Amino acid sequence: MPTASYEDQPLFVGVTFWGSEFLPGDIVPRLENIRRWAFDNGLIMEPDLQLLTPDEVDILRQHFDLQDKLTICVFLYKDAEGSLCYFEHPHLPIGSLIRRGTEVQLVYWTMRPGIRTPDGEIVAYGEVRLGFWYPGTSPLEFCSESTAKLVVPKFNELYHKLSDQYPSAVVGDGSLDITIDGELSARFFKSGRLFDVELT
Repeated sequence: MPTASYEDQPLFVGVTFWGSEFLPGDIVPRLENIRRWAFDNGLIMEPDLQLLTPDEVDILRQHFDLQDKLTICVFLYKDAEGSLCYFEHPHLPIGSLIRRGTEVQLVYWTMRPGIRTPDGEIVAYGEVRLGFWYPGTSPLEFCSESTAKLVVPKFNELYHKLSDQYPSAVVGDGSLDITIDGELSARFFKSGRLFDVELT
């Protein structure tokens, strides 16, 4: 089992969790502990595919440094059959994408519920989570998220425009998920003091 933690990799500033509700309540949230738990529970069957590998870290070192605030994202979710799945991805904050001015190719995005009525109906989506490819780092898939007031509505609007053309689904807690596989690009920037995005 790979034992290197993000503390051994000065490129990363920590660990980000997507799906932390699936972790045992008594686990110490360190990468090596979580990987050990995932191996022990049969969640990792293809380590080279599911874990962030040393070769992938070497690719990241060619493009990023500590000021990019990269983290290792531990992504836990249940698939259509209800089985728990485990993956790791480099997590790059939207602020770092803005600072770099780099356009990225979208792999997917997920609209996560924000405001609900008392009976649970979703009134608005409050967060977008996205997977993307960053130029020159193939085959790595990155992830990030935004709650920005200009960004979330644009992804939501585009989801509804494209959900008949691309694989899409309502998943888990009512989130909207769409898979694009690089056919759209996103460039994040600032409009005044607010984060914004151009989707093409």
